[in-house]
Order: sequence, then C-alpha cells, then structure tokens
Amino acid sequence: MHCRLLPTYSTKGLLLKTQVKYKISDIADKLGIGISTLKYYEKTGQIPKAQRDENNFRYYTEADLLRIKAHFITKNHRRGALK
Repeated sequence: MHCRLLPTYSTKGLLLKTQVKYKISDIADKLGIGISTLKYYEKTGQIPKAQRDENNFRYYTEADLLRIKAHFITKNHRRGALK
C-alpha cells in the first residue's frame, strides 16, 4: 500500500491534523474491486469525486474509504450478494 500523510493547516499556517491519503489502487485493493470500477462509479455520480493532488492523481481519505465501502455494501446487499 502506498498511502501518504496529508497535512491540514490552519489559515495561520499551523498544522492542525494529519490524515492518511490513499491512491486509487489502495482503495481498489482494500475493497477487492477494479480501479476501472471505481472510476466508473465516480463518473456516473454513484460515489463522490476523488480529490486531486498537485499531479492530478486521485487521492482518497479515510472518510472517503468509509463512504465508498458503505456504497458497495449497500449496493451488494440490495442485489443479494451479501447476506
């Protein structure tokens, strides 16, 4: 896993907190789905758009991971894939 720490600063430049920053491949691996699946669901508005870093790569926070995981659990439960 290639996650990075994402610092959050106040308006005065003070470090407020640090969160984990996941790449799309990290999220796909954690959920057991393909990267193309995540991109498709983002494109169709089924999950929120990922934030972008300075290189325009998608990145996700822990909160994003939980929202996406909840989406797939709900979707699979409706289809009967989960009991």
